[in-house]
Amino acid sequence: MQANLKVNREKTNKLELRKYPNAFCLMQFHSQIEIFAVTEGEMEMLIDGKRKTLKKGEFSVVMPYVAHEYKTPNSSETFCIIIPTFLCKEFLEQTKEKKLKSPFFSNPKLFKDIKYLFDLMNQENASELRKFGIVNLILGYILENGEFVENNQEINTELISNILLYINDNFKTNISPTSISEHFGYSLAYVSHLFKTSCGTTLKRYITILRLKNALSLMRNKENSITFCAFESGFTSMRTFYRSFQNEFDCSPKSYLEKM
Repeated sequence: MQANLKVNREKTNKLELRKYPNAFCLMQFHSQIEIFAVTEGEMEMLIDGKRKTLKKGEFSVVMPYVAHEYKTPNSSETFCIIIPTFLCKEFLEQTKEKKLKSPFFSNPKLFKDIKYLFDLMNQENASELRKFGIVNLILGYILENGEFVENNQEINTELISNILLYINDNFKTNISPTSISEHFGYSLAYVSHLFKTSCGTTLKRYITILRLKNALSLMRNKENSITFCAFESGFTSMRTFYRSFQNEFDCSPKSYLEKM
């Protein structure tokens, strides 16, 4: 998946229906609700600090601005529904100041129903009206079957969204948590706390992850050297790049390339 996939979602903010073989994504977060379901194989999911290996017939629900990442340990077939905020206002109002106790669902009947509804939406002749109606039906199922608990965190979603877009537009430059807080006119302590509380990770790690995503995309072109990919993605030293790569992938760039 491209490093700017999430940013495009923020800018277009539209309903997305996807099927992925062997899905993989480093940590990300966005304003939309994301439903990720496994139809074959297994997926290792990390959502809001909770880790689980989803198997065939299981799915996850990611609420807005909840940090999540996933990878395929061996093989997987999955489908994904990205629901923009304008399509789920009533759902978000009913779950305001709440969060899912567990983002993971192991309910065979519910999975079967959602898979059927996904296929109805994904038909070539499906109208927008049909899709939007089905989305509300799916959200109703989630509301009825999910366990929602109180969430006392107050999130400035507009500021978080603007910060995410700014970072995604500028991660190749020499930005830092300090320069970001100065750009938005807030103290470093406030912005850092808001980001960590809202997104579950630090500003510094998020910038690093975007740079690594971009480097991976460039590395798929075998003609590009690792040094070129690192500096083109915003890293200012190879030492920092190698250390960051090892921390995220538990291997060297060379070893990773051999697996591609």
